[in-house]
Amino acid sequence: MATVSSLFRKYHRQISIMVSLPLMLMALTGTVSPILEEMHFDTAVKFIRKIHSGKIFFGSGYVVYSALSGLALLGLLVTGFIMLRPFNRRRRQ
Repeated sequence: MATVSSLFRKYHRQISIMVSLPLMLMALTGTVSPILEEMHFDTAVKFIRKIHSGKIFFGSGYVVYSALSGLALLGLLVTGFIMLRPFNRRRRQ
C-alpha cells in the first residue's frame, strides 16, 4: 500500500507536468511585458498581454484560464507542503 507521502508525490508530479508549460508562459510574458512597455512597443505589449491573460487561447473565457492556473498552483502548494511534513518528522527522529 502506498504511503500518504508517495501518493502526494504522484499527484504533485502529475500536476506539475500538466501546468508547467502554461505557468512558464505566464512567467515569461509577465516578465517581458513591462520591458516592452518601457521600450514603447505598444502592439507587441498588447499581444504579449493577450498571451499572458489567456485571451488569445480562450477568447472571452480567460477567467477560466486564470482560475485554473490559480487552482493548479494551490494544488502544487498543498501537495508540496504535505510531502515536506513527513520528511521533516523522519529527519528529527
